[in-house]
Amino acid sequence: MILTNFNQVTRIGFLLTMISCAAAPIPVTSDTKAKLQHAYQLMSDGKSLDAQKLIGEVLKVSEKAGDVMMVAQTYAVYGDLYKLGKTQDPLTLPDFKQAAISYQKAAENYQIMRHYLTESILLWTTGIMHSSAGDKDLACDCFDEAIKAFRLDSIDKNNIKAPEALPERIRSEQIKVGCI
Repeated sequence: MILTNFNQVTRIGFLLTMISCAAAPIPVTSDTKAKLQHAYQLMSDGKSLDAQKLIGEVLKVSEKAGDVMMVAQTYAVYGDLYKLGKTQDPLTLPDFKQAAISYQKAAENYQIMRHYLTESILLWTTGIMHSSAGDKDLACDCFDEAIKAFRLDSIDKNNIKAPEALPERIRSEQIKVGCI
């Protein structure tokens, strides 16, 4: 009987510990990649404001450290938040204009690192976001820039399957939007 009560108390204590850890909005870590992963979890849980705050913290740390790769990745996560996040007052989502701005900033940082394929993919995504926001001219400009960045690449193409398909996909989007 005593052992049974002890087991119940232990289980309840363990359960409370797990619940309190799961409810913590921001992980206690200095690992920026882990924080960005947690931001995605917050987004999928509908906690867009917490995700926005966490992404902002990672951006500040990354910019201060001069970590161009992490700055680029952080802006891409911002883009995903604005594209995929759920509305949480006062943040109204999706916000395709903000997503486009964020993806554009990510692309600029990948260009600095000469990761042209990733830059090209982000410019293509930026174009799609501009198109979704109703700005055809900016969308068309981004698609053109995406193709130019793709042509600059000589290193990155082995990182994705069928990289030669990217220009075709960009052209398909150009036709869909009415650029060509």
